[in-house]
Amino acid sequence: MVRVAHIALIGILSVGTGYPAHSQAPQGADVIIVGAGISGLSASLEAARGGVEVQIVDVWSVFGGHAVMSGGGVAIIDSDFQRAHSIVDTPELASEDFFSRGEDPDPYWVDYYTQNSRTELGQWLESLGVRWLSLNPQPGNSVRRFHRTDGRGLGLVTPIYREVLRHPNVSFRWNFRVTELLVEQGRVVGIRGEDTRSGEADELRAPRVLLATGGFQSNLEMVRRFWPAHLAEPGQLLIGSGLNSVGSGHDLAREAEAGFHRMDHQWNYPWGLPHPQYPGEGRALAARNEVSIWVNADGQRFVNELADPTVLLATVVAQRPSTYWAIFDDDDNEGFYVSGSGWDNFQRIREEILDNALLTSQAATLAELAAAIGLDASRLETTVSRYNTMVDEGLDEDFGRFASADDLVERARIDQPPFYAIQFFPMTRKSMGGVRVDRQMRVVREDGTLIPGLYASGELTGFAGVNGSAGLEGTFLGPAILTGRVAGRTLLRDVAEARELLQPELKFETGVPPRTLSPAETSACDECHRLQDLVANSRPGFAHFERVHRAVIAEQQNCGTCHQELSPFDAANHVIDRQLQTQNCVHCHLVVE
Repeated sequence: MVRVAHIALIGILSVGTGYPAHSQAPQGADVIIVGAGISGLSASLEAARGGVEVQIVDVWSVFGGHAVMSGGGVAIIDSDFQRAHSIVDTPELASEDFFSRGEDPDPYWVDYYTQNSRTELGQWLESLGVRWLSLNPQPGNSVRRFHRTDGRGLGLVTPIYREVLRHPNVSFRWNFRVTELLVEQGRVVGIRGEDTRSGEADELRAPRVLLATGGFQSNLEMVRRFWPAHLAEPGQLLIGSGLNSVGSGHDLAREAEAGFHRMDHQWNYPWGLPHPQYPGEGRALAARNEVSIWVNADGQRFVNELADPTVLLATVVAQRPSTYWAIFDDDDNEGFYVSGSGWDNFQRIREEILDNALLTSQAATLAELAAAIGLDASRLETTVSRYNTMVDEGLDEDFGRFASADDLVERARIDQPPFYAIQFFPMTRKSMGGVRVDRQMRVVREDGTLIPGLYASGELTGFAGVNGSAGLEGTFLGPAILTGRVAGRTLLRDVAEARELLQPELKFETGVPPRTLSPAETSACDECHRLQDLVANSRPGFAHFERVHRAVIAEQQNCGTCHQELSPFDAANHVIDRQLQTQNCVHCHLVVE
């Protein structure tokens, strides 16, 4: 029997080096993929299905990268789901939207994306188990093509990961930070790095390396270095990208003499809310209340709050200081929206944001609210009074937010205490420029010549330039998957040229059916793995483990909640089933659409 990607429990809970299973690159690996995010997983699945021996390495201890924390929307053109909802969309119409909004997208990739997203995204994802909930309108799109995923980011990336786990020719090495590409006679032949838990250095070798490490939007130094020239640079800028989106792949590619393009093409947001789970760390959630009004440091409105995000960002960063307060009342707080897996539960939003005094000010009067946030009371009262008057008259004479008494959502009065104020900042989000690649996702130098053995996909490449200077939304996760699949097919072709591949027989067994652990079994877990001690002090490489197990302790869960596959308990041979583990993500990333 083949047990795929099972990891020894002692490796997860001990203070040792991490995961013993698959800790070394398998002999004869055809390719190393750096990054277990949505693009790297898509590439690995494409290659593995053709029989390629794949070694995936990731600096984190779990799959998904930033995609698993995203809203999960995908732009698909002329999809079966659109057709079922009588929405007429065509590659020609979508292409016009790409060029109109993005101004300078790459023509080849726009054509490839618009012509192939129906089959290579829509039908492929559906075949893996991804399900769509709705088709949402997004700025710049002539029709509704933003496919809202059941389960948000988690519901999008988990089915891909589960399918990858079915392939015994794919191995994982977690908690491994790549520090250098191995180059011999001008060809990339592997990677050098270190285990983030033990600090031990190691080399992994394969004749091909795919970099799928994501963008650089969590590296403020890089963000500011390549800040778009047409935008004012904000004083305070929050981080809204993945924890590991720090430009590590850019550094690796640069050392290998890779070329770069469009590094100033960034997709940042004006909706940066300080992240309640990372207090004081400068991280942000993308959040907003569409019925709120925005006031600046002078207590005055300064923009149509429902304008295109490109307009909103430019206007916000031009404020001095570059921040604003969203003002709304008690009638309007249930419209508060937070992007990402787990933030579709209003009770959680209420507890962690609206009732969090560190983020949200509440007051019985506008004057008290102004005092709480440090604004001039008379100015704020005047601003809200004028807004309410325009609501009654049905015309926003100042910024054109509404022009009719029928615009009910856009023109809600602010008059029911308590009144709320939340301070927002500009935030980083996605990189739309990066490492240069050819049409097969092979990395090239500035002069266009290939770097043998080196490939790249996803956000590291700026999504191959498909967005140009502005995205249509859904055109980040979509191109990440699509460029990953193209890279996987290129790897398959290149490996096939080197040797004849036989399609492997895929076998999968999850072991014993899961059942609840008995008190005696959970007691045995506690005797060996003392969670209180293990999470008491932070250790390198254990950030995710510590976060989830602190929640386990706080909620007084027993081990059987997440590790039912360990029953019946066998102290000499107990392993975690990676397939079953994907079912546990919802314990923290609760998704209730």
